Amino acid sequence: MKLPKQFIEEISQFETIYCLVSGGYHSTASALLLKNYGFENVILVHNKTHLESRSSKETMKKLQELTKYSYIETKPDLKGETVWEIMKRSFQKIPEVIEDIKNKRYDRKKFECCTKLKKNSSDKFFAGEENFVVIDSSCPYESNRRSYYAMDLRNRNTYLRFLKKRKFWKAYPFRDVFSEKGFLPYLKSKGFHKIKHSGCVICPILICFKIYNERYYNSLKAMARAGLPCFQKTIMDFMEVSKC
Repeated sequence: MKLPKQFIEEISQFETIYCLVSGGYHSTASALLLKNYGFENVILVHNKTHLESRSSKETMKKLQELTKYSYIETKPDLKGETVWEIMKRSFQKIPEVIEDIKNKRYDRKKFECCTKLKKNSSDKFFAGEENFVVIDSSCPYESNRRSYYAMDLRNRNTYLRFLKKRKFWKAYPFRDVFSEKGFLPYLKSKGFHKIKHSGCVICPILICFKIYNERYYNSLKAMARAGLPCFQKTIMDFMEVSKC
């Protein structure tokens, strides 16, 4: 895998490069590529949700050791609530969102968990920074929204997008990547042999699009994977909600 020459030139103008990492294929590859290309002004940022899988945590730890980059975790924007309260309300939206999907009007913003556990905490962290860029490792094939952003960047002949409301720059190294086939061989060449997709161990989006594994969710080991108390009972409640 390679970083486009134009992408390298565009991010080189910034004093600090924040690379969002989650323990998945794409963000891990981004951080490794930045290291390979000699970037030393990189800081790894993980938006902690308390719902990370064990494999994601292990991948991020190994990434830190290999790159020697500084590592920061943002805290979720709970505002006096618990992770479970936020997740439960999101799961209660599942029937409505499933109906939206059938009518081709899917809106992920109906799930507040991503915003409160990741986006808001990330925005708050970057608000006090200057002369920086945030590496977003999303790929256009992952969703229609990401495909639209990538197409817009190509039309404007850039890898940078300025987020007006959030008031900072993002850079997309995989703007033109339309397949996952290159990621695993590259990661294996760097010693990451068992890397998996990142993401929360429970996620309403996975339920809506039927890409979850019920055996995983109902596993007796789920509590240990989540690193949280009472996980088994909570996820069983969520599974019942999803059948409404």
